[in-house]
Amino acid sequence: MAITINLPELGEGVDSVDVVAVLVAVGDSIDVDQSLIEVETEKASVEVPATAAGTITEIHVETGDVLSANAQIVTLEAAEGKADAAPGDVVPESAPESAPEPAEEQRSGGAEEKRRRGEEEKPGTAPVVESASPPTPHRAVT
Repeated sequence: MAITINLPELGEGVDSVDVVAVLVAVGDSIDVDQSLIEVETEKASVEVPATAAGTITEIHVETGDVLSANAQIVTLEAAEGKADAAPGDVVPESAPESAPEPAEEQRSGGAEEKRRRGEEEKPGTAPVVESASPPTPHRAVT
């Protein structure tokens, strides 16, 4: 089955990325998590991994392109039984343009989704907690 792998969500405040390098070619056999392209934002350079395994049949980007979220990267012929991917990242060629809503657990940024996006908590760091109320001023004790 032909599968198209799209650029994942880019993160808050990032509207587009520049393609710095295409790391695969038509005919390459790829595995899940193998890097497909390298992209650059104003702040970082990142490799975009494959969300499915198979053989590349078409490359939709080239070095120098500017991409936005959900832009097509490559089309591949899926390897038997290896099309394990996150919802929204892999779209079968025959699928309609609109994908079903992700499960509530994934929309809320479950641990598996954060791991996939590289947002794992690092040892010795605390998660960021946003508060709706302003911080309470502290008074010096005399």
